[in-house]
Amino acid sequence: MPAALCTGVVDVALNWTRFDRSGLTVRMLRRYPVGVLVRADDPLALRASVTTADLAGRSVGQLPDDTDRVWRDYWSGRTFLTGVEGPVVRTFHECIQGILWSNLVGSAPLDHRFPDGLTVVAIDGIPATHLVAAWRRHDPKPLVRAFAGVAATYFHRAGRPADRVGRSGATTG
Repeated sequence: MPAALCTGVVDVALNWTRFDRSGLTVRMLRRYPVGVLVRADDPLALRASVTTADLAGRSVGQLPDDTDRVWRDYWSGRTFLTGVEGPVVRTFHECIQGILWSNLVGSAPLDHRFPDGLTVVAIDGIPATHLVAAWRRHDPKPLVRAFAGVAATYFHRAGRPADRVGRSGATTG
């Protein structure tokens, strides 16, 4: 996503964080805890949360080396797991298929909906992701800033603070 913004392929984007923000303006829309995505029949799926130690030795889908380094390291687990290994997955769909067919694990926002056969379990101590609007820092287009403002208003009015979202998507507290 940052490459598409920086090269002008897109003017504004909604995206999950952890990416290189160089040359970009980023507006936080909502915070989401991050979990590990596993098959529903995985022993970890029955737990309320896991630790990074619980994931030791698990194969994690890896993003290609030419992916934004910050994005790749966060979403491939390199920032919080040691000895991370696994096949390269180029899309979220490939990651889902790897989890279903090859018992990989992946990282995902805790409040995201997944196909049948998958579940996401909270990972203790992992920094949250944020849904953000991002655009080139010196973009003079008023529609870009207007879009970001509308998105911020929508997420503010749409609901619940993201740090109060439970596993089922229902508001907790």
